[in-house]
Amino acid sequence: MKRVMSVLISIVLIFISCSSVISAESSDAGLLKIGVAEEPDSLSPLISYERFSYEIFMLIYDSLITFDENMNATPSLAKNWDVSDDNLTWTFYLRDDVKWTDGENFTSKDVKFTFELFRDSGLGMYTGIVEDIEEIEAPDDYTVVLKTALPKANMLQNITPIIPEHIWKDISEDEYEVFDNDNPVGTGPFILKEWKKNEYVSFVANKDYFKGSPKINKLIYVVYANRDTMAQSIKLGEIDAALGLYKAQVKTIEDDKNISIYDFSENGFTEIAFNCRSDGKSKGNPLILDKRIRQA
Repeated sequence: MKRVMSVLISIVLIFISCSSVISAESSDAGLLKIGVAEEPDSLSPLISYERFSYEIFMLIYDSLITFDENMNATPSLAKNWDVSDDNLTWTFYLRDDVKWTDGENFTSKDVKFTFELFRDSGLGMYTGIVEDIEEIEAPDDYTVVLKTALPKANMLQNITPIIPEHIWKDISEDEYEVFDNDNPVGTGPFILKEWKKNEYVSFVANKDYFKGSPKINKLIYVVYANRDTMAQSIKLGEIDAALGLYKAQVKTIEDDKNISIYDFSENGFTEIAFNCRSDGKSKGNPLILDKRIRQA
């Protein structure tokens, strides 16, 4: 997955860019404004495929496990787990002190519902993570049992965001691809306040977050259509950090003593893939099924 940095706040922020820039000046100690060159394609984990949406989901939701700075699996919604001797049955023991942001209790029913929804619908970026889990059991409110036909070496890389059953269960299969989820209910460190397309995505801290309230009160991703403008904005102190700047923009601000620049290699990759599915689970362009088109 993507490399995780925690320089700005105690929760994770994902820096996917060639260079990340942080300004020493901030107009509000409780507010963090981050410039980005992209925005979510959707607020629905079921249909989203964009990288930035993945980052947004990490703020709104939680997964069973997360990763430390050395990319080792650590507890999140699951406080611990074990695996059978044949590596076919994984049992996750959940926290019993987690609430959704609408006040409802988080339970194993949410995990079972989430995994079955992603697996059976075949939609979204998380399907591939759970598609080989054959059985999902919730023997009690805080235990989840996952069974596979073959050992699943990447089970502890399962970062699927757990979504609330009580919100999503009433959405019909016909509505999956049109449900906006514009008021998402999660268990994560932040709560979505507003998404104004092509301008910004704003969040407020979840004061009841089970890992402790975030160190900042408000987080705003400011969307820039032009990276040169974003570089100028951080130089002027209009934003506190900038993600996705290229070398050309970095050179224009690298001598500013009020700005720190972090340049690093990602623990991940970028790909361009053809959607060649024809099984009814996806609405890919039928022309792509023609090998000659893909070779052209």
